[in-house]
Amino acid sequence: MFWLTNAQWSAIQAHLPQRLQADHLDIRSKISGIIHVGLSECLWADCPTDYGPHSTVYGCFRRWRHRQFWKDIIASFEQNGWSSEARALDATQVIHCRPPHKGMRIDRSWRDSFQKSRDPHNASSRNKRAVKLREIN
Repeated sequence: MFWLTNAQWSAIQAHLPQRLQADHLDIRSKISGIIHVGLSECLWADCPTDYGPHSTVYGCFRRWRHRQFWKDIIASFEQNGWSSEARALDATQVIHCRPPHKGMRIDRSWRDSFQKSRDPHNASSRNKRAVKLREIN
């Protein structure tokens, strides 16, 4: 588990936009969770619930990673000698923690025609399938 120290948090707070500073405890846990995922190289789904729901931690990272304040936080970490934490916040380093794409979408028309061909009561579709199989062989 990784938690931001008070010194690290004060360095971050200087760069956060006003709207994020209002809920500082929640933001502190989300950033700690992002650093934890970056340092441990675990999947986002394996992020401990102490940081909040893993989908929320990943959503914050996804929204913030290209914003200027995120780049400023990384630069501040590097200037203060926290290079491993800065590397953990870098989008190019953490992006490998995403789960792989779950597959291609299936065309609904293909799925519907497949279901009809599997229907035992639909004799015409069975005959068409048998004809296609004969043509292939």
